[in-house]
Amino acid sequence: MMFFGLQIRMYSWAMFFLTLSFYYCYKITKKSTKKNWIIFTIFSSLAIYTHYYGIIAVCILYSILLVHLILKNKVLIKNWILSTTFISLSYIPWIIIFLNKSFYINMLIELLCGLFPTLGGV
Repeated sequence: MMFFGLQIRMYSWAMFFLTLSFYYCYKITKKSTKKNWIIFTIFSSLAIYTHYYGIIAVCILYSILLVHLILKNKVLIKNWILSTTFISLSYIPWIIIFLNKSFYINMLIELLCGLFPTLGGV
């Protein structure tokens, strides 16, 4: 039991990175600096890589930030586009792994449904 008490799960890391991402997003809305944008992008990218739920939270965060920028400061939309482009490009290697794994999982489900029709087969 001691081993499980010392483990750290990805949920706590995801919340940590998301919290820092929210914090730097807030700082961007108050004072947009290059440093704030870079740190915001890094923490958002780390949150996405940590857990799939991080993708949802980061997408919502970027959407809210985009609306804020459209309403308050349209000049900073260029920084927003650069940040989202960096995150999208940095996530490409993981998308390839995700699609590869989901392909094998779908093959396994089809195999099991063929062997055991009560699991969802005909």
